[in-house]
Amino acid sequence: MGLIDRIDVQNDPVNFIDPEGLNSVNIAVMRLIAQGNFADAAALAGGAMAPKIAQLPNTIASAINKYPASSFNCDKLASKVYDAFKAIGADPRIITISDKFKAQYFSTSNGVQFAQSGYHKAVQVGDKVYDAITGPAGMEMAKYVSTLESYGIIPVIK
Repeated sequence: MGLIDRIDVQNDPVNFIDPEGLNSVNIAVMRLIAQGNFADAAALAGGAMAPKIAQLPNTIASAINKYPASSFNCDKLASKVYDAFKAIGADPRIITISDKFKAQYFSTSNGVQFAQSGYHKAVQVGDKVYDAITGPAGMEMAKYVSTLESYGIIPVIK
């Protein structure tokens, strides 16, 4: 950041636009998205992006309906969820979950098997994880790990 940029930030920190194109509103919108607060993010974003952000939970739900946990299509679901977040300017990351003790099959506490190849894929945005287990609302990472542990999985996340 050069001297002129520092002066701009100091004179108008709310409306300053950085060289990457972010401003304080965009940053706040991305923060709300990372928290899973899509309604407030859409309201703050306004304009053409608002409906896309507001629609995101439905987009994720539709992908989950197409690729439920029992379909063993976590790769395809993760790709759809990743693309949906990317389309609104978020910074998603596809994560791979395996078991510390190399279990090949993962099942929920009610017996729904969701992995048969020793790994499971999900999408992380901020501290939230999205997959067929979390549903469209996502789940905070700590709770997600705890949920996997309750299924007998000792998660290794990459």
